[in-house]
Amino acid sequence: MGVGLLVLGVAFLVAEIFLPSGLFGVSGFISFIIGIFMIAPNVYFAVSIIALSIIFFAFILFILAKSIPKNSLYKTLLLKTKLDSEGGFLSSKENTNHIGEIMEVDTFLRPSGRIKKDDVIYDAMSESEFIEKGQKVKVVGNKGYILIVKRFEE
Repeated sequence: MGVGLLVLGVAFLVAEIFLPSGLFGVSGFISFIIGIFMIAPNVYFAVSIIALSIIFFAFILFILAKSIPKNSLYKTLLLKTKLDSEGGFLSSKENTNHIGEIMEVDTFLRPSGRIKKDDVIYDAMSESEFIEKGQKVKVVGNKGYILIVKRFEE
């Protein structure tokens, strides 16, 4: 019975590698520990086997951590690309330049869409209402690069 739990625990731990969910890992760990306690002649022997197993797996993990950056598996498992502004990646900044301006709706705002001014198109969102294409809107705020607008009443 103890050997069966050991094999089942290892099988669950391998399944956790390919189907990460946490359930297989926890089940495998528990099965492995119970299997060791069932096989061991006494508690001290079981604890020493568990300690040696942890040291062994830590050593294997250390070796893998040192060798992975040197092979092609590194590119598959880890993100190597640097996400910086030189590469075109920008964080969202406040676009307060257009607050108070009157613009024309380019696509229907339901509640999001596009608006334009001087043939420049901006992403926009109405405060709460549907606004038809061609109507005038006033920019009242922003969320990052999205302009918040409301219907402009003259």
